[in-house]
Amino acid sequence: MPNDAELRVFRGDILASQPALGDALAEYRRAVDIAPNWAIAYRSLAAAQMGRKQVDAALETLKTGASRVRRAEADGVLSDLAGLSESAGRHED
Repeated sequence: MPNDAELRVFRGDILASQPALGDALAEYRRAVDIAPNWAIAYRSLAAAQMGRKQVDAALETLKTGASRVRRAEADGVLSDLAGLSESAGRHED
């Protein structure tokens, strides 16, 4: 089921724990492409980017997600964005 965002996130989670099996980032990006208004896809992608110390990419992912997700799910993305901005010393963001 290549167009199932939930399965892409699940596969990304597996790959994040077993990097030798493949690229988790690619799976999370595909989930975002499939379901651009689903908060979990953005949050998972940003977490994987942070795991690779890609702070700027993670911030951009969360900013994009905050502008696209369903209103009911935006709080989680905004919370992640605020926490990451603060821990990265970007208080003005």
